[in-house]
Amino acid sequence: MTWMVGRKAAAVIALIAVCLVWVFGCSSWDLEPEDPEVDDLITAEEPRTMPAVVSAPPQKLEVHLRPGDRFPLLKTVEQTLSQSTQEGWVVSRSQLEILFLITVREVHPSSMGGSAAAGSRSGEKRLDVRYQRIRYSQQFPGQEKVEYDSDAPPSPIPPAVVGYHGLKDNGFEFCLNQDNQVSDVVAFDQFVDRCLRDVPAVRHEQMRSSMTCSTCAQAVADFIDDSIGILPPSVVREGDSWTHERQFGQPLPMLCSTRYQLRRLTSDVAELEILGTTLPSIPKSDSGTRPDVQVVIRGGQSIGKCRLDRRTGLPWQSKVEQALDMTVRLADGSEFEQHKQTITTIKNLSESRGSPANTPGMPGEPLPDDVVHVSGENAAGEKAAVFEDQPLRRRTSGKAAGEAPSRR
Repeated sequence: MTWMVGRKAAAVIALIAVCLVWVFGCSSWDLEPEDPEVDDLITAEEPRTMPAVVSAPPQKLEVHLRPGDRFPLLKTVEQTLSQSTQEGWVVSRSQLEILFLITVREVHPSSMGGSAAAGSRSGEKRLDVRYQRIRYSQQFPGQEKVEYDSDAPPSPIPPAVVGYHGLKDNGFEFCLNQDNQVSDVVAFDQFVDRCLRDVPAVRHEQMRSSMTCSTCAQAVADFIDDSIGILPPSVVREGDSWTHERQFGQPLPMLCSTRYQLRRLTSDVAELEILGTTLPSIPKSDSGTRPDVQVVIRGGQSIGKCRLDRRTGLPWQSKVEQALDMTVRLADGSEFEQHKQTITTIKNLSESRGSPANTPGMPGEPLPDDVVHVSGENAAGEKAAVFEDQPLRRRTSGKAAGEAPSRR
């Protein structure tokens, strides 16, 4: 029995290492939700009934960015993975903090009337994202705690954080079209190459596979936040809803359906309430995990809110709580359950909404709990519009996103 438990623990540790890499999600190290209402929402069997929304005049959600605008964002992803054994539940934890700066590089004037045509740069905004500081901590059962700070990295770099180590002073560019949808990424391959610079050659293929993005929107969602470009291109009013669906092959095959509802709209902010479901999908290729470990997603749900700055279209505050149930099968036929809880928060550190800001240091205060962000599902019978991601184009540039980071 001891041998079997040890083997299961080893399998789980290997699995967690795969599942937690490149999860930016969706500042305090406290893993317990500070808002009990949010905790009740994510654990309830049935979603709460949303209050009726008073009809308001429809509005176009336009953004107004200027070249040189800079917006520092702090993102925190806290994960708890619980695994069942005959001795009880074994719990592993990880915490990731990322401070990055989004800079507006270029804004093309919009043409009068009409949406952005394919290939047209009318109304296009080109932005640059730079990762300035990364802090990571993980605790697996029976193993020494791993802690990492990119401002004072240990030597040698622990294998668990070697991918995160490559983020420091690294980045890429992305474009929003006239309808403020993600339309392109620039120098993303070079960004991945720099991330892998310190990764051992034997792990290159696995790590590169875990960073693969099939669309431009997926690249921005995975490496920045899925609230970027989330506002619909159509005219909307309070109470309107729309749906996004994303198919994942790495690190585990799954289908995420996200339903967004515009709950409040003012001249400054757009507040979204979000519900999500996660379902298993058939993998198109090997998931990159160990061949003696098979992970099957049984399902999951997520819930939250996101407050967006109307002038910039960027998140002002958000928080997400997601639950995912999985089954792990070993080569000998044994299997056990896993439950993963992820809490993702993001905060815009600009001094005021829509204003450029100097880059701050990594703050230590916890994120306010009045707002939440998540992935969600379209409810039957409600107004919804599904937007498909643009294919990921491998555009390169000799500009900032293609330069080697100064730290290297």
